[in-house]
Amino acid sequence: MLLHGLTNAPILLLRREVFGWKPEVWSVLIQVFLTGVFIISLVALIAAAYGQRMVRRILANQMICPACGATYRQPILGMNFGLSRYEPCAACHRWNWVSLKNLAPLKPQRAPAEESDQSAAPLVD
Repeated sequence: MLLHGLTNAPILLLRREVFGWKPEVWSVLIQVFLTGVFIISLVALIAAAYGQRMVRRILANQMICPACGATYRQPILGMNFGLSRYEPCAACHRWNWVSLKNLAPLKPQRAPAEESDQSAAPLVD
């Protein structure tokens, strides 16, 4: 019920002309708001289905080329077809069909370098 109320709140604000804004302004704000709600819901569904690690892999935007095996950053230029995408590889410049199975694994996070014990040891003359 809370989510239903939140998603309908901009419509109520539009009808009451809150902040003195015209209905045209509110219609643009409602479209932006609904697009944001849709994207957040989509990320939440992916996280629920595949886990948080898969969401981080998707957001990392790194793919493995099926032709040459190189890891590359997904280009802006490409064509989306549902769960597949037709895009060029940055290494071999071939156009390939890629999907979630071509996501590059996450790089292990490095721990901060530990300070050496020599700095804490007293100086001996």
